[in-house]
Amino acid sequence: LLENLLADLQQSSVERAETGVDMIRTASVDLTELSEKVRAFDDAIDRIDTVDNVELSSVIGALVTEYGEEFPEADINITGDDVAVTGDREVLRVIFQIPIENALQHCEAPELSISVTAPSSRSDRAVVSIKDDGPGIPELEKRSLEKAQETPTAHSTGIGLWTMQWLTRRIGGAVSVAENTHGGTTVELELPISFESKQALSSE
Repeated sequence: LLENLLADLQQSSVERAETGVDMIRTASVDLTELSEKVRAFDDAIDRIDTVDNVELSSVIGALVTEYGEEFPEADINITGDDVAVTGDREVLRVIFQIPIENALQHCEAPELSISVTAPSSRSDRAVVSIKDDGPGIPELEKRSLEKAQETPTAHSTGIGLWTMQWLTRRIGGAVSVAENTHGGTTVELELPISFESKQALSSE
């Protein structure tokens, strides 16, 4: 009986130890990912005042190719107009990377649709809509975006969505987030178009 009891105790200790190791590994991965996001945000801040003409299809297409290789089970569709916006390519990459990565990481077989809409005659902003079929945005993060608090401390465990909103606003754009009727989330990013795109649209 004593031998069986000691065996049970030993097994229990091993299981607890293994659980602890798994938790440490998970925390380590989370910290690494957070560190990478902070580094990307820091780099983007350094480039935030750079003003170039950036083709949206080029930036979004490169990200879709990259994530398509990392998430081969994902179904990613891109539609819409070919338009250039003002800003820095790497800043725009960080902005788009956040909602795309969020959508792909939180679904087993994600479906993601990305559409680009050129502005109407009364607007000087292009709209990039990123729609997914995931579990939606946690309430705490949603409130942080809705209140437009310029502090990442209100953002639950990361700085992703807050970073997306902060960078978008700094380049003259806007962000809106809505829940889809049948599940999932739609993130809309309004971005100022370039002078060349504005001229091309006005001549059509």
